Amino acid sequence: MVVRFLRSAANEIRRRKGRERLLRFRDYAAQVRGLVAHLHSMQVDDTQSWNVSETRAGVADALKAHSDRVLRCERESDVEALMNRMTSLAANTRKH
Repeated sequence: MVVRFLRSAANEIRRRKGRERLLRFRDYAAQVRGLVAHLHSMQVDDTQSWNVSETRAGVADALKAHSDRVLRCERESDVEALMNRMTSLAANTRKH
């Protein structure tokens, strides 16, 4: 998120011409303050807001009832195999 923010800020500066680049530092500072406030609000005290249903075990328990429809990808190769399978299935449905 920070990288995207910085990239957007750099693009904004490049778009501005001449003095306008320099005269907008108050706006740039306000945007940075907004980003810092947002990042600060994202920080969560794990001891107070931790919910068991948000843990992996909680999610696994919730999905047990749907085990016939849940795919578990533990490695990148699992994800790649799934994507290849989905791509081939999509290609086969377009043919029919």
